[in-house]
Amino acid sequence: MSERLRNPAVVLDPGAAGIGIIHALSLAEVPTVAVVRDWPPMISRLSRFLRYCETYSPRRGETVLDGLERLARRFDGKGVLFPSTDIDLEAIIIGRERLAERYWIPASPEIGLKIDGKNWQYEYADKVGMPTPRHVLFRGGEQPDVQGFRFPLIVKPSARGATAGDWVFRLQILDDAAALEQCLATVARDY
Repeated sequence: MSERLRNPAVVLDPGAAGIGIIHALSLAEVPTVAVVRDWPPMISRLSRFLRYCETYSPRRGETVLDGLERLARRFDGKGVLFPSTDIDLEAIIIGRERLAERYWIPASPEIGLKIDGKNWQYEYADKVGMPTPRHVLFRGGEQPDVQGFRFPLIVKPSARGATAGDWVFRLQILDDAAALEQCLATVARDY
């Protein structure tokens, strides 16, 4: 970064969604930088519109927060964060105190990690009259009432366990009743 930027847009680990954010910001000539993992390498996929890219190394125990702290030494003002994954959004919500002096955090502290909870999202959508996809809520070990639903079905956990170190699947697309039964057995056993 040859010039010292002021109040840049900061895109985290930009995959397809992040590249779209970078390109949209470039149309408005917003100075944009990125923070990316060094492994698996992401730099080759990044946009020519970035002014600078800071890396962090999970292999060395670094997190996106470490990369953000290093990046903050390279610009003036307060960066505006654009996380492109749920994992990065969780990290910056958890690291709010560590980042708040130099970055605008794109999540309300009152909402916090509830933002990831599908049940919370659906309840809130219902309160404000926002339509939601047809869905049924159930706990692991329960048999959901899917009478009247058609295949394929999508099964998603209400919340991710990544912040606690647990692995939770993102979603399962089920083509038939046998796949549903197998998925429910796995959920009952593992979750």
